[in-house]
Amino acid sequence: MKKALLFFIVLAVSTAAYAQYQKAQIPSSFTKIAVPKRAVAVDDNTNPFDKIHNAYVESRLSYLEDEVGYTMYDLPSNGSSPYGRLRQFADGTLAAVYTRSISPTAYPDRGTGYNYFDGTSWGPSNADRIETIRTGWPSVAQLGTTGEITCAHRGATGGTGLVFCKRDHWGTGAWTQFEAPPPAGASGILWSRMVTGGTDHNTIHVITLTGPTGNGGTVYKGQDGALIYMRSQDGGLTWDQNDVLPDLDSSNYAKFGADNYAWAEPRGNTLVFCASEEANDLILMKSTDNGDTWQKIIVWQHPDNAATGTDSLWVHDGSAHPVIDVNGKVHLFFGVYRTDPLNAQWYPYTGGVAYWNEDMPTWTDGTDEYQINCLNPDSLFAHGQLVGYPLDLNGNGVWDVTGEYSLYYASTVGMPQAVIDDQGNGFVVFSATTENLSNGIQDYRHLWGRAIYGFGAEFGDFVDLTGDDIHMFDECIFPSILSEGGIDEGYKVMYQLDSEPGMALGGDADPPGDNYFNVLQIPFPVGKTEPALRSAVVSQNQPNPCSISTEVKIFVPEQSNVNVKVSNISGQVISNVDYGKLPAGTHNLTMDVSNLVPGIYFYTVNCGQQMVTKKMIVN
Repeated sequence: MKKALLFFIVLAVSTAAYAQYQKAQIPSSFTKIAVPKRAVAVDDNTNPFDKIHNAYVESRLSYLEDEVGYTMYDLPSNGSSPYGRLRQFADGTLAAVYTRSISPTAYPDRGTGYNYFDGTSWGPSNADRIETIRTGWPSVAQLGTTGEITCAHRGATGGTGLVFCKRDHWGTGAWTQFEAPPPAGASGILWSRMVTGGTDHNTIHVITLTGPTGNGGTVYKGQDGALIYMRSQDGGLTWDQNDVLPDLDSSNYAKFGADNYAWAEPRGNTLVFCASEEANDLILMKSTDNGDTWQKIIVWQHPDNAATGTDSLWVHDGSAHPVIDVNGKVHLFFGVYRTDPLNAQWYPYTGGVAYWNEDMPTWTDGTDEYQINCLNPDSLFAHGQLVGYPLDLNGNGVWDVTGEYSLYYASTVGMPQAVIDDQGNGFVVFSATTENLSNGIQDYRHLWGRAIYGFGAEFGDFVDLTGDDIHMFDECIFPSILSEGGIDEGYKVMYQLDSEPGMALGGDADPPGDNYFNVLQIPFPVGKTEPALRSAVVSQNQPNPCSISTEVKIFVPEQSNVNVKVSNISGQVISNVDYGKLPAGTHNLTMDVSNLVPGIYFYTVNCGQQMVTKKMIVN
């Protein structure tokens, strides 16, 4: 169904949920639920199962957000949430990318879906791919002072490389498409992640994986899935680095997993990426010279399974996101869960989101028993390093979920993304199975977030970002946070949602259906013990230009008197509407413009002590 921002009522109230929830006790029977590990990551279009669609729920759009994309290809990542799919440029405009296809199950039209916010509104949410050939797994970044560039993969075989599209100015003009080859001797490269850095974003940095044998690729330099670092300092014309970094070669690791790696947003010439393949150490790679040299930091050292013979090992789950703060310190957020390496199983209901930064000790060089258990969420919680965990929303002390897990091959509380501004404030968002929300078969996941204070010294209360009635029965997954954000402008998160838990590709093998990508705007949570959303937020009116009526969506952080004035370009007040005292939450305001002559107008929303003015066009 179409999830456009169409408003049929004048006022619709929706409140965001935030509270000091307690950590829930996971029923012991759930901690014993074991799932076989994925043998082959998804890079194409296989959907080998057929299930009857459950039409129990209906999806609608609410809260302060915009729909920016639509697809039936529902796998954005095999591991870490895909950072780099939402980008803000210097003029405040935005670009969003995602893997788009509307032709299941072969998906011949798969490619990069692109949308642009011009400062007033987003473009169509179902535009064709921007490439001329089939691609997937896109990233978008600024290139130079005014340009933009996207990166996506083609396949694991035939010597295929990565496909780039660039143009001289973001949001406008024709794309120039070109390819970058894989390293010599590699069959192909997949699942790329791209950022740009250096002076004026002139350097392109990519991490990608050689095609594993399970995906039709070949072993490369002794690794069945080698992690490749690529760099271009001339806009993609040449690549002066395109190979395995020495500390990540076959003498250290047998392989890396699909999408088990993520970039931090670069700060000047400082670069950081993490590698979170659960069979390996938890690794940070850091460069302070724009990728010339790299320092390897082992955050958690993987024990010797062969020597210990353990069937119970607490590991990182493959989803992770690093952040570089203004002082150059690295912060790492990552999912954890328990695995059985001897029997190739994992336990999805045992996990959470862990936190580490460079001021903290690493989990290395301990005894086998210590390394096996140090990432146990109970231990992390006791040390203040578990920032996401199952929440007891109804206060009965137990996590009330069905025990039927959607197969993302990650923890039921995971997929973290984070941002920290120059003042040390920030936000961490993750996707979590949420109690008492199911379609009768499987539990739904919502997006949850917490404020960050003092460069990670303190975290605020939990906020269910999709907790209103509209999103109650939506599956909300794979958040991608915008690196720009702070107290003044809040934070923006792009995420995927649909009405069915799980995916058609990669896990549950649900029938292909409608999937949407929304960009959610989150006002900064100020309070430390109860971080309510304190800043009023006013959306751009839709439609704009308008002729008969137009809608403005506002978020009111607390009960406030709301008034809207419309003025012409000379400052003359044309209309003045008092909406009275509105409760905290989200409201849709309808403005009648049928009597206005065509031209430029300004509407000013007064909310308590706050005032926001925006421009609209009447035609």
